[in-house]
Amino acid sequence: MLSAPLGVISAFLMASLLNLPIFARPFFRAIFFFPAIVPTIVVAVVWQFLLNIQFGAINSVLQGLSLPVIPFLSSPDFAKPSLIMIYMWAQGNAIVIFLATLQDVPRSLYEAATVDGANALQKFWNITVPMTTPVILFNLIMGFIDGFQNFTLPWLLTGGGPSNSTELYSLYLYRNAFEFLRMGKASALAWLLFIVIVIFTGILFRTSARWVYYGGESK
Repeated sequence: MLSAPLGVISAFLMASLLNLPIFARPFFRAIFFFPAIVPTIVVAVVWQFLLNIQFGAINSVLQGLSLPVIPFLSSPDFAKPSLIMIYMWAQGNAIVIFLATLQDVPRSLYEAATVDGANALQKFWNITVPMTTPVILFNLIMGFIDGFQNFTLPWLLTGGGPSNSTELYSLYLYRNAFEFLRMGKASALAWLLFIVIVIFTGILFRTSARWVYYGGESK
């Protein structure tokens, strides 16, 4: 419920920044897309090093600044927000899709808004966002589907802990199937997951008529 919307927002904002005429833009685009092509096991190892409470790079910097360390993955209060933060970082595919969409927004709309005296924030909110709402809907649906099935990264980083704070539905399903060997229950859980995903996807499609803009008219 949190990772999908926050992931779409972070991807959209990063794509908007990468669409600006900044120095070394191709280099930054490659860097932002890099998480999408790195294997998940590598991502998990890197973030374990960064977030480790004893020798992690982030906590080492905090200690160097005489600030308290943060138990990112070892505290029930911080474990799930840490996973959401990593998910927001690994939005390379969504960034590329957003970037392609942003480049297709007609320049004439921005020129007309400039003539009317609109500032950058007004042009972003009244032109950029409405013109990209179909792609926002697509990425939001894909984000929810991926979020409900998210397994690999939580399993590698926390294993469902600490204190079951990151025991996601997919991890619970896996344990029933391959640890407890309750194949019947695991199958029922898988069907329930499928039904929930279909319901959420249907809700998003039904509500999209209120906020998705399709080249001239809402549908």
